[in-house]
Amino acid sequence: LKIIKVTLWGQIASSFNVDNHLVISFKGVRVSDFNGVSLSTHQFTIYNFNPDNAESKRLQEWWNNKGKDSNFTFLSNQTVQDTYDSN
Repeated sequence: LKIIKVTLWGQIASSFNVDNHLVISFKGVRVSDFNGVSLSTHQFTIYNFNPDNAESKRLQEWWNNKGKDSNFTFLSNQTVQDTYDSN
């Protein structure tokens, strides 16, 4: 299983709050392959918390049943600790 880093910029970064949101969908992100693969938002990025669709519900169910206990690796060249240290 893989984790991909999403970097938030501008208005999205200043107003983003992930409390109690299991699924966040992004549309219109910039894909970078520098130092691994990552995603970045920009002024035209759209995001939704807990979208009301079958894919989101399936992902939430998977997370609750076994995903949260799974081992993940990053698509970018970093560790989980690097992510927490940068906040």
